[in-house]
Amino acid sequence: MKRRIAAAFLLLASAQGATRLLVTVVEQRSGAPVGGLRAQDFSVFDDNQPRRVESVEATPGLMDVMLLLDTSLLGSVVQPLAESLIGHLQPKEQMAVVSFHSAADLIQDFTSSQELLRRAVGSVKYGNTPRVLDALYAAIDGGFQSSAYRRVIVLLTAGVEGPSRMGEREVVKLARRNSVSIYPVFVLSQERPMFERLPLE
Repeated sequence: MKRRIAAAFLLLASAQGATRLLVTVVEQRSGAPVGGLRAQDFSVFDDNQPRRVESVEATPGLMDVMLLLDTSLLGSVVQPLAESLIGHLQPKEQMAVVSFHSAADLIQDFTSSQELLRRAVGSVKYGNTPRVLDALYAAIDGGFQSSAYRRVIVLLTAGVEGPSRMGEREVVKLARRNSVSIYPVFVLSQERPMFERLPLE
């Protein structure tokens, strides 16, 4: 996971002072990190007004990863994917396991222990009604309060959505406000258009 991510802090100048902005830059096709970028390589706009980038500071690629795990009737098809992702956890990275149905339930808080994470995934019970957007909103809203690194949600879903109260726009807006990246992984194509619009980096 870590080797695919290139993150940097941009220092933006304005009349109101300086702002630090965390960005991720990867090759569009390969997902390989792009390094060696300078301030003049970036264009940033705030309400259609250009902001000058004063400096670029590379950051370590460490992440706090939340596995948002489908617990619907079909959700068990993604369990092997969850176990595979746990196996790729880097030594200093942390992961949490959250199950979703009509809400988001914390099964395992952020930890570097692959054993605890596998145990959490193995304890999940399936058979609930999936409400993907509601669960995403809840996870983004309160799931990263103690995170130290880049905030990432890996959404593991069978690909079926239920009667969520939240819409895509609300989820995306909250994710951007909280600097949370979303990577959906789905098996069925029933909700493909929605899942293809959700990725945020």
